[in-house]
Amino acid sequence: MPRRNDTRGNAAIEEFDFQEGDALILLLGPSGVGKSTFINNYSGQELATVTHAYSTCTRSIKPIPAPPFESNPMIGGNRVVLIDTPGFFGGDMNDAATLKQIANVLRPQGGRPRELAGIIYLHDMTQKRLVRETQMSLSLFEEVCGTGSAHKAILVKTQWSRTPDTSALRRGADLNGTFFKQMIDAGAQCVDIKDGYTERHVVQHIVKRHYGASVAARLLVQLQQELESGLCIPQTAAGKVLKRCLLELLLYTDRSQLAQISATRAAIEELAWPPSPLQKIKAYFKPILAFLWLRRRRLDSSTEPTKIA
Repeated sequence: MPRRNDTRGNAAIEEFDFQEGDALILLLGPSGVGKSTFINNYSGQELATVTHAYSTCTRSIKPIPAPPFESNPMIGGNRVVLIDTPGFFGGDMNDAATLKQIANVLRPQGGRPRELAGIIYLHDMTQKRLVRETQMSLSLFEEVCGTGSAHKAILVKTQWSRTPDTSALRRGADLNGTFFKQMIDAGAQCVDIKDGYTERHVVQHIVKRHYGASVAARLLVQLQQELESGLCIPQTAAGKVLKRCLLELLLYTDRSQLAQISATRAAIEELAWPPSPLQKIKAYFKPILAFLWLRRRRLDSSTEPTKIA
């Protein structure tokens, strides 16, 4: 059975104290690309869990407050919140649940959309060719952001060697002219983490631009706009792309990978539209179970014995 990450992930989001004025930055990218490492390198602290195993270390969405490292008076006392996400198409994760968690951060059920300061998409430059899962992750990122909000996005090429060889530099230039071209043409920026340009520079650029922008320029990203219009996840462009990618992956997955096949099928079922009667029942009870789980956690924490010094 695949590990479930939807209920716990949503509860973690509900527990986080989002504040008015937060500079929210969403990190997206394939599994193992270094999203958690990016957060730790920016903050100079071990705020996100990093492993070097083959399986993804981030199992659910995690908002992580970090110092702004910025003296710009426009920022004031506001926080920078980096939102760590699991990589899509990375194994036994339910990708539909992950997309729903992202949607729940961007637009809480029954609440107003949360404005993003920016979206960072990370790409691993040690890849000598773009594998299927990497191309799918990029397609999904494009539909979450949308070309109309591309100015909020930064495409970040990471994991360069200390002295990049000619072929790596050529691959970087090729990316800008091919797979990254649509978003760059629409207004996204593309940067390299090398030669003294660090994660801190990326975040500072986003924060300065966000607090310096007029209210009119602060657009919602495409997924938020679609949810605001009344669409549900399977009806959104991101939901449709995710379902198409999962169906394609199912064709190529080795039959021995039972956990991955099970997770993929479960995600495809969740993205079905219109929903089946069983899905409607699950959807009805899911928030109730999440509420009960959160209430139990709070009760457990309140009944812990007080330590006497």
